[in-house]
Amino acid sequence: MARPQSLHCDIGAYEVGNRPPVANCKDVTVSAEANCTAEASIDDGSFDPDAGDTITLVQAPAGPYGVGTTTVTLTVTDEEGASGSCTGEVTVVDEVPPVINSSLQTPVISPTRNHDLVNVGLGATATDGCSAAPTTFQVRVFGDEDDQTPTASSTVFSPDASDIAVGTLRLRAERVDSANGRVYLIVVSGMDGSGNSAVACTTVVVPHDTSAASLASATTQAATAKAYCEANVGAAPAGYLVIGDGPPIGPKKK
Repeated sequence: MARPQSLHCDIGAYEVGNRPPVANCKDVTVSAEANCTAEASIDDGSFDPDAGDTITLVQAPAGPYGVGTTTVTLTVTDEEGASGSCTGEVTVVDEVPPVINSSLQTPVISPTRNHDLVNVGLGATATDGCSAAPTTFQVRVFGDEDDQTPTASSTVFSPDASDIAVGTLRLRAERVDSANGRVYLIVVSGMDGSGNSAVACTTVVVPHDTSAASLASATTQAATAKAYCEANVGAAPAGYLVIGDGPPIGPKKK
């Protein structure tokens, strides 16, 4: 440049020193992967003000990060060795539901129709890969015949489910004479330590009679109801009603 630049002397030439890079951080939330960890970057557009300088970004601690919140420091270093740093939080959330398995000691109730409430031996267990598995469960019962549906002429016993819980659930040994067997749909649900919920669906049948054909018919109906329940996160198929909410009726109401 021509000098001087004005009507008086200027200060002459000078060199601009190396400026450190600028570190920009952000908080991030990511979902845990199958191994209960996740990779994440807290960089939010860090840069070097000196055009052309290459920068290196290092996070401490380095990923992958476990479930929960980790405070991470990002250090940005340019090729001259100058650096800047900032911090951010990495939150890894567990969004994988637990696996619940339910079982029955008595999946078929005799069609003798004595109207007794039978303990069906309902059991439940749960596993979870990243959080505390459920240890308590909620139980709902549905059926294709309502509590107050007469089984023969005006014969009514209600409610048809009692002590509705794992280990104590009792279902009534009866079915409607004019129908093709009764299906009880049992839905067990639970929540893990991260708030993820899951369900398990199982069935108990009361065939119309003791024939193989009657048992096969009831079993087929039950399989359809169970498949629907599993595909719809514990919902009951159309035509199924809540069982156990009927008023006390008859000498075997408990």
